[in-house]
Amino acid sequence: MDNLRFIILDETSQSFINCTKACLFMKQNDFVEIDFTGKLPNGTVFDTTMESVAKTAGLNPKGTYKPVKLCIGKGHVLLGIDEALLEHNEGAFSITLTPEKAFGKKNVKMVRLIPLSEFKEHNVNPVPGMTVDFDGKPGVIMRRTGGRVMVNFNHPLAGKEVVYDITINKKIENVGEQIQLMLEHAMKPLPVVPEVTINKDTAVVTLPFELPETMHEGLSKIVTDTVKIKSIVFKKKE
Repeated sequence: MDNLRFIILDETSQSFINCTKACLFMKQNDFVEIDFTGKLPNGTVFDTTMESVAKTAGLNPKGTYKPVKLCIGKGHVLLGIDEALLEHNEGAFSITLTPEKAFGKKNVKMVRLIPLSEFKEHNVNPVPGMTVDFDGKPGVIMRRTGGRVMVNFNHPLAGKEVVYDITINKKIENVGEQIQLMLEHAMKPLPVVPEVTINKDTAVVTLPFELPETMHEGLSKIVTDTVKIKSIVFKKKE
């Protein structure tokens, strides 16, 4: 018992410890790389960044499975994941998301009746369960009645509670990589990987095509509002 010691913390010391713990958490506009697996409460996996998990779950063998890079608070992931990242540091954790924080509630306005003639114009024979695309918006055919087809444009997981196992692999500190990440997200769905070089306070972004002048200011603002860089110059790869 002679070696037993007690440390009494006053309120100031305890507040310092609590602050230190909180300061370890990720912050708004932090750049991170994460892995995740999304599943239903019964364990059915519907999405993952890990090839081994995808193989076990029987997901698309031709899919691309790799860690996701994102900026916290920019809507690069589901709202519930974005918020949860602010309460964790590097490492693994699990969260359960309500529909509001995941894929949204079911919306009856997202169920539309479309004339059968529109399908025939594109030589499509609509059958229940078929996935179709209208103006870039995917939907699932529910039923066909007479000359009309009922299509549900709600996300397949709308209205469902989901579970995510998440691992924050690392923070991304490299400014060039941060700029590349922001531009990739801003320019989706173009499969563009910008080349970025830093010259003092200016980033030179090289693209495989000539970027219209009208887009320079908007893309520059998206980056400079988040990344510690003063200006951006866009140029076409020679």
